[in-house]
Amino acid sequence: GRGGRAGEPVSVNVVASFTVALRMLAANKVRSALTMLGIIIGVMSVTVTVEMVEGFRSFMAEQFASLGSDVLMVFYDPGRRGRGEGRGPIEALTTADAEALRNECTLLEYVSGELAQGTVTISHLDQEIDGVEFAGVEEPFFELRGLKVERGRGFEASDMATWANHIVLGSEVADKLFPKGDAVGSDVLVQGRTLRVIGTLEKRGASFGQNQDKV
Repeated sequence: GRGGRAGEPVSVNVVASFTVALRMLAANKVRSALTMLGIIIGVMSVTVTVEMVEGFRSFMAEQFASLGSDVLMVFYDPGRRGRGEGRGPIEALTTADAEALRNECTLLEYVSGELAQGTVTISHLDQEIDGVEFAGVEEPFFELRGLKVERGRGFEASDMATWANHIVLGSEVADKLFPKGDAVGSDVLVQGRTLRVIGTLEKRGASFGQNQDKV
């Protein structure tokens, strides 16, 4: 009836338009090819850009996650007064400050002091490794930074109370000094001091360009 006849012009118009479009493309092959190439390049550029942004976002998320989730770091800068940014004497942070945070800030799950000593050389018998990041930390440090002990144990309250000469090695340091895997219970020499190895960490890889296994 009327519905069929009313639909016929639409069908004819679509076919006619498609035919005209094909003729225009055939008549202007170079311009058509360039237009298609431009569209393809544009779509690919947007796709690549989105993938790069997402990849970088995932990379940064992984890097920050490797530092430990929800971690707040407070640094003491002894050079502040020298730059004229402070007045009066500047006192260093102490273990008493960390203890005060643990006791008074109930929203903090873990608090640990950290005294970075820079890079050192660690040796055991005839084995030696340079450029090891060395720091003194308290027992909550491992939980705070998401460090997992592969062998042995981490620091305990008794270690802190007696100032025990104990050390925990990163996986690369342990593998270098103890190829047979017998690090725990052995002694190493650090800056002229003998320290007893009580644990070794799981391999973590690099974070922000820093080797987290050479610690």
